[in-house]
Amino acid sequence: MGENALEKMAEKHGEWHKRIAVGNSVEFIIGDPCYSITDKAWDKLCDSLKANNNWESYGDTDVLFHSTTHGDGCYEGEHLDYGVDSGTLGIVRADSDIVDKIAFEESLAKGYVFSYKPSEGTEAIELKFERGGFKFYEIKNEARADLFENIETNPNKED
Repeated sequence: MGENALEKMAEKHGEWHKRIAVGNSVEFIIGDPCYSITDKAWDKLCDSLKANNNWESYGDTDVLFHSTTHGDGCYEGEHLDYGVDSGTLGIVRADSDIVDKIAFEESLAKGYVFSYKPSEGTEAIELKFERGGFKFYEIKNEARADLFENIETNPNKED
């Protein structure tokens, strides 16, 4: 079974994952993408949402995102609480051209985004959406290594 077929099957069952290559160590922004990317990039991301996609490519930069289980609100993570006004959470490279620098600084100061620097040896960052939870992993040697953030958007889920 091909990777696309596996992803479609996982999505049907409430699971989804995708990776962003790290290359040189960079910072990532985790949070509601509406708080950190430009209006033009946000419009493109919204079009992707309408098409039921969970990632968008902008040149060399991917933005990974997924709808939250209960839409807007405040969701608790391992490191901080995330305010959501667009019904989505995601991750984007902080050095990307699509990041609105002023909005990013304001959002960072308010705690709406978590700026994260991968540890040495990290090859990629993976966003995994599973039963209403967002898990952000470091990928080392092509395998999941450290879970560095976990945001639960479905507090009523059954384990």
